[in-house]
Amino acid sequence: MFEIVCVTNRKLCQEDFLTRIEKIARAHPSAILLREKDLPEQEYLCLAKEIIKICKEQDVPCILHTFIYAARMLNCPLHLPATLLQTIEKGQMKGLPAFGVSCHSLDEAKAAESAGASYVTAGHIFETDCKKGLNGR
Repeated sequence: MFEIVCVTNRKLCQEDFLTRIEKIARAHPSAILLREKDLPEQEYLCLAKEIIKICKEQDVPCILHTFIYAARMLNCPLHLPATLLQTIEKGQMKGLPAFGVSCHSLDEAKAAESAGASYVTAGHIFETDCKKGLNGR
């Protein structure tokens, strides 16, 4: 079975972002990861509340990104870049339903496992604007 996790980037969206999220949620991916990490946390929190509502209506899990406080407050799983995980104090992830880590090396994956990550993602596979100048792996 293949899992499809849709990762957001509202800056690439050519229509209303919430309308696009509704369309994606109706397709029932395995999850929607709200990655809008350029937002200040309070703006992210407001957006997350709207996205979570849409996801719940379609019974699609919503995974938050970067912001531990928002994930804890909204009782959502959280996804972190490995570089951010390195700066977090031990035990800070307790109380979250789950957390995952984006890893780019075996050492990062081992560190995520040691920190109690529920899962890791390995990337990036293809060249991407998010990682300008870095070849895919």
